[in-house]
Amino acid sequence: MTAKRVLAVGLAVVLLLLAAGVWFASKAGPAGAGLAAKHLCSLAFVSGLERGFARGAYVDPFVQPMTRFLEVRYDDAVRSVEATGF
Repeated sequence: MTAKRVLAVGLAVVLLLLAAGVWFASKAGPAGAGLAAKHLCSLAFVSGLERGFARGAYVDPFVQPMTRFLEVRYDDAVRSVEATGF
């Protein structure tokens, strides 16, 4: 193979891997957010744990590396938790 062909194949592989990563993130984000919301709701409203501790000790380790993108909203009136990812 020529150097140009090797470069083109390498670039195609990199682009394919990048596309696969974007696809995975688009599927994993909602699933991770749902898991986080369910666990935080149980930990905060059923177990009575403090919210920050519950998230740091029980939720964040399981949704890595999505933790920095996770937004959580608590609704005390109806005792529910909503979490959104990406």
